[in-house]
Amino acid sequence: MSDSDIPEPTSAESAEHVRRIERTALTIYGAMTLLGVLEAATTKAVVDSTAALIILIVATSLAIVIAHAWSTVVAHRLVDGEEMSTHRVGNELWFAGSFLVPAVLALATVLIAGTFTSHNTSILLAQMVLIVFLFIAGITGARRGGASWGRSIAWGIADVAVGLAIVLLKETLSLIAH
Repeated sequence: MSDSDIPEPTSAESAEHVRRIERTALTIYGAMTLLGVLEAATTKAVVDSTAALIILIVATSLAIVIAHAWSTVVAHRLVDGEEMSTHRVGNELWFAGSFLVPAVLALATVLIAGTFTSHNTSILLAQMVLIVFLFIAGITGARRGGASWGRSIAWGIADVAVGLAIVLLKETLSLIAH
């Protein structure tokens, strides 16, 4: 079968493909954002208990979901002249919920670890879980793209490096600010 034998995707298929990419990007963005938030929580001593940490993760995650959904609705109005509708708002909130995948991972880690460790240790464990999530995402994406295992592991390490860079940036900025 040659390239010319492969049917072109319909506009609906193309739009769905773009939405899947955006949803996946939002999930990865969520993991990286929460890494930074968790780092800020430790360096600035924002939280002093597991309960406060849970509230921080939930509040941050919900705020980002709402901000993403609303900004997308506004963008559709500005770019396409689309009327505001509860249907559009609901769709975008559902879509932005992809951000909650890493939030659930972080929350589960904090809830479990918080029963037998300090909240600082819970934060570190939640960050480790998010780093592993990024590593798995990197490997999975590379394997789906046909990369060898070695190259896939390298992509996983690259994704981890970006996540760690965010943590180090937050740490550096915190040290400069003090």
